[in-house]
Amino acid sequence: MRICILTQADTLAWTQHYVDAFRQRAEVITVGPGLAPDELGNWGVDQYADRLVPNDVDIPLTNDLDLRIVLPDGWDPDLIVGISKGGVALRTLPDTVICPSVYLSIDTWQSPGDYVDAQCYDFTFAAQRTFVERLRAAGAANVEWLPLACNPATHFPADATPNLDIAFVGNIILPVHQQRHELLKRLQEKFTSIAVTRAFGDEVCAIMARGRIAFNHCAVFDVNMRVFEAMAMGRPVLTNRDSERNGLLDLFEDDKHLIVYDNEHDIVERVEYYLDHPNEREAIARAGYDHVTAHHTYLHRVDTILETVTAHVPALKNTNPNLGGRVDHRFANLVPYGAKQVVDFGLNLQSNADEMKARGVTEMLGIAAESAAKDAYSHIYSLDDASDWPREVDVIVLPETTLLHEKTRDAIRRARNLLAPGGTLILRLSAHDFSTGLGIATFNQLELALNECGMHLNMGNVDEAPGDTGVIVRARKRTRVLQRIFEDGFRDLPDMDRQKLNDWVAELGEHY
Repeated sequence: MRICILTQADTLAWTQHYVDAFRQRAEVITVGPGLAPDELGNWGVDQYADRLVPNDVDIPLTNDLDLRIVLPDGWDPDLIVGISKGGVALRTLPDTVICPSVYLSIDTWQSPGDYVDAQCYDFTFAAQRTFVERLRAAGAANVEWLPLACNPATHFPADATPNLDIAFVGNIILPVHQQRHELLKRLQEKFTSIAVTRAFGDEVCAIMARGRIAFNHCAVFDVNMRVFEAMAMGRPVLTNRDSERNGLLDLFEDDKHLIVYDNEHDIVERVEYYLDHPNEREAIARAGYDHVTAHHTYLHRVDTILETVTAHVPALKNTNPNLGGRVDHRFANLVPYGAKQVVDFGLNLQSNADEMKARGVTEMLGIAAESAAKDAYSHIYSLDDASDWPREVDVIVLPETTLLHEKTRDAIRRARNLLAPGGTLILRLSAHDFSTGLGIATFNQLELALNECGMHLNMGNVDEAPGDTGVIVRARKRTRVLQRIFEDGFRDLPDMDRQKLNDWVAELGEHY
């Protein structure tokens, strides 16, 4: 299998762990920019510049980038994986080739662009469970929870005897980490400790090995990387219960794999207990190490991704699936991989039954004026009896808005109502639809018009106003606007800057 990974190159972050794991399962080419020197300076890690390794194809990920040009001749990917990192936009790129695509949203809470990027991919995996519904509401399809993990090649027990009570490596950036800062200060007043804000690779393992207990505080209710990594380093992890909402205690058992505290008073009592009971403490360290290395490595995560995609796209199970190619904007080429139910107005896909099955479609449903059965379709509904039409479907193909005997905007809204959240509308708009029915003059305004109908534009095949043949577009159904999603998501975050939220929304555009 050939996998093209789109991301910012950063050997100091999660991207490298995922890249290393994917390389163990497939032939991989990475595409995207590297970290700029001033970014290292902003983070205070200039000393690690020599550890940075560029992507295989070191190039900006612009919206007009054609992967078939930058990838080697004859190297057609079977899968595209976009890994969110550093605010680098990953939208629209999968539409330059024909193959399934996967989006990994890692720091969703502080990466508002993820909500837009994810709409362009067939499958989305969120590192934090509470963001699954939010991404789906914004228009992403096939969204699942995929927790963070450890990389045993990087996170391992260092050969050292613990000589301090508490060890910590991580950020203490205010105001987001205000509570972490206060808890760490309280521990430092009561116990011997070491706390380092910046360290990478073997340095982290050596520092963590000095602590009898590894302190962690998930600042935004997440199950963060440190939980998995400290366990893989062989240390008993002390972490807060707040991240239970994101699945902490579904992944691990308290007092068996790790130690959970509730508040600043409880944390001292828990530390005192386990310092006084070294056998129990080390038993937790061993059980945590065994569990995380057996179930929660990045290779396990990659296997989950590949199993999920191949379960939806049977063709990927072949040794040489040969799914690569160029998009030519036929309706069949725009059906997302992994869609199960496709509703085809006018029976445009009847010659593409085999191709639809290869993409994962299990039920093709037709809506037409004629009642004669077609072999390609599981069922054909009457165009004149809307009460009988299927609902909550994955894809609708609508070659003409006039088929619904309504004005253009009303036809789009009606089609939208048949879709499941994150469902896809593949729509041909005639020149009349474009200029008169939607009341707009240029293609760039189409995004706003679709948004008013509850859809986010996923991709289109022209940049300006269409010619006589019209334009084919693909859009995803949203159920909530980003402003509301952001407000709900940040309502209970500690000391979140509301202006930052407003700036994010303004940057993405008011139509989101």
